[in-house]
Amino acid sequence: MIFREKSFFGHVDNTISVLEDGVNTLILDTRALSIEDVGLVEAGGNTVKPLLFTLPRNHPALGLALQVPLPEGTKKGSQYTIRITYSTGVKSGAIQWFEPQQTAGKLHPYAYTQCQAILARTLFPCMDTPSVKFTYSLQFACPDPLIAVASGTPDSNNPTKCPNGFLRYNFKQNMPIPAYLVAIAVGALKSAKIGPRSSVWTEDFYLKDAVFEFSSHTESFIKAAEGIFPEIGYLWGTYDILVLPTAFPYGGMENPQLTFVNASILAGDHSLVDVVAHEICHSWSGNLVTNSSWQDFWLNEGYTMYLERCLLSVVMGGEEYRKFHLFLGYQELKRVTKDLLAGGDVEFTKLRPYLLGIDPDDAFSIIPYEKGCCFLYYLETTVGGKEAFLGWLNSFYLGNLRGTITSHKMREHFLQYFASKIDPEKLKSIDWDTWFNAPGLPAFDPSSSLVNSYSESAEKVIKKWLDSKDGCDFSPADIATFKPSQVMFCLDVINNHIPVNHKILEKMEEVYKLSSKNVEISNRFVGVCLKSKYGAAVPACEKILAEHGRGRYVKYLYNCLNEFDHNLAVKNFQANKHRYHSVIVNAFEEKLAK
Repeated sequence: MIFREKSFFGHVDNTISVLEDGVNTLILDTRALSIEDVGLVEAGGNTVKPLLFTLPRNHPALGLALQVPLPEGTKKGSQYTIRITYSTGVKSGAIQWFEPQQTAGKLHPYAYTQCQAILARTLFPCMDTPSVKFTYSLQFACPDPLIAVASGTPDSNNPTKCPNGFLRYNFKQNMPIPAYLVAIAVGALKSAKIGPRSSVWTEDFYLKDAVFEFSSHTESFIKAAEGIFPEIGYLWGTYDILVLPTAFPYGGMENPQLTFVNASILAGDHSLVDVVAHEICHSWSGNLVTNSSWQDFWLNEGYTMYLERCLLSVVMGGEEYRKFHLFLGYQELKRVTKDLLAGGDVEFTKLRPYLLGIDPDDAFSIIPYEKGCCFLYYLETTVGGKEAFLGWLNSFYLGNLRGTITSHKMREHFLQYFASKIDPEKLKSIDWDTWFNAPGLPAFDPSSSLVNSYSESAEKVIKKWLDSKDGCDFSPADIATFKPSQVMFCLDVINNHIPVNHKILEKMEEVYKLSSKNVEISNRFVGVCLKSKYGAAVPACEKILAEHGRGRYVKYLYNCLNEFDHNLAVKNFQANKHRYHSVIVNAFEEKLAK
């Protein structure tokens, strides 16, 4: 990799097996790549026979199809290794580059990859679909003294010195994974142990905070997940965490053996470690058993949300806490569904939206997460409870280990598994087609079964905030015993009662210190302030936009700031876009151009 040119260059060897007679062309996804040569690696690997190749079709969202005619005599069972020599370009959406001054340490550059959903094709030529899973080995060289990490097992000799002074790193992933889970990061990284099979990697600036944040929960979450899947266990060996700069566009990314997390979750009080619980669950849902298409993305994220809440129940707060988070998820599902319908995005409120020819990132929302989780909770209530449902899930995953699944396969397995276990009329009552394909909110409203002490105590504070005339009756004791998720819920409800009196907002900040280190809370509070035209919140908003890059934070605040003052939103976006991921820049480039 060359930081100066912002480019990766080298070659990728695709080892392929022909599954059917009549196949004569290898087709790979590419985008923003410069293809230099294509060749057939001959026996022994010492010679490469040149092959013709074409890039005949360009799609604005999907890129170019690299077509390579296979040798004459190709038939079912033929095996080849096709070598493609290439380089990435500055428009490679998978790679984010940081100049030294953009990092915490200010001395060395930094780069990382983010391939989900279909950005792997901008990193290397591949079959960039979750339906194709593969093992891989990676040999990678970067400038000394930088450290490289990747989504695989590192070689025990890492690093070795190259003749040009670069450091060579080798990694191997022996579990089959889809292309979007290939991940690399390079920077001035340090590591520390946080558990018997886990380390945290990050810049020195974040290391102490990261060790504190993750040491007490990571292994507990892994063991809790292993308890849910007793016949499977954790099959990946190590589980490490890489804390990325706050410009990372997501809270976390479930890259195998190396979860990427945003430094914004280092709240200092373990209040945002649910992100780690979520990514650990992906070690089963998504990584081990994978949705076969992006239309079935809910099989990845809906299941993971359901499992995350099971882990929170075991590790952090019991069954009531799980149900409170299910309750929060349903409230967010209602809000997002309403917003999407109002914006005309009816298709994207479906559990299985139509995505042919569409970049899946354009459809990204919490719908597959929360509507999917809501459906699974509905199934749980239908079959007699969590234990019965998890029994089925164990069986379903055990039968599809290292493979891919569809909604149809899930339905057929579910009906077969429970055919002799519950009343057949209950199974017949499940309206699969409506759940899978109907837009909007489901008919099932779980709210009444999820109300408990967590939500009831939060409702009392909400009522106090809404009824107060000037905030003089507010006290820190109001929320002193709250979990952060309860405060978030309170602010989400207040967001439905815009505008809020400026005296109330001023008092809320004075008494509760809502512009806190916990960005989930400060982001919500600042949004409420901007929507209420409370200008005193602008400095706090600008601070968040300058320090963070996670989509759920900056997208929300840029929309709020744009409504408050378009010119101010443009000014902040233009000042900060150089540090945002392409996913974020593309979302606002046109709206906030001037």
